[in-house]
Amino acid sequence: MTQTDMLTTFTTADQPPPEEAPELRRGVLAPWQARLIQGYIGANLHGTIRVKDLVQVVQFSPKRFDRIFKASFRCTPHQYVMRRRIERAQSLLLMSDDPLRRIAAECGFVNQSHLSNLFRKMVGEAPGKWRLAARGHRPHLALAAEHPVQGAGQPRTE
Repeated sequence: MTQTDMLTTFTTADQPPPEEAPELRRGVLAPWQARLIQGYIGANLHGTIRVKDLVQVVQFSPKRFDRIFKASFRCTPHQYVMRRRIERAQSLLLMSDDPLRRIAAECGFVNQSHLSNLFRKMVGEAPGKWRLAARGHRPHLALAAEHPVQGAGQPRTE
């Protein structure tokens, strides 16, 4: 499925209800728009995700999109994508014995070093050590699903 097909799938499957229009005036994404963005990013984590692609998903101007995305997710689009990639890497580290280079590729990182450096920065531990600890070699650490990367939560709905 191409990115254009994904865009069509998300835009036709999740049409905006008329009552959500006031959300736009408050400077945050409407819930349906946030779901579109999250779905597009989730479906394309393995590849390149450009801001211009995200802008097309919700059909905003780039400047307006940047401002509203930051207000909705409390981070930049790049930071959000990196957090999602780290979450995906955590999931793959737990579910498979694949080498880090393969996990890095599946999560859209340039190489294993990029994954390792960002993982260490965001999680506080090297991916290999984290994998061992999360699999029970250190019982005080919980699974990624129970304790995802900090700050990668849901968009604001205030």
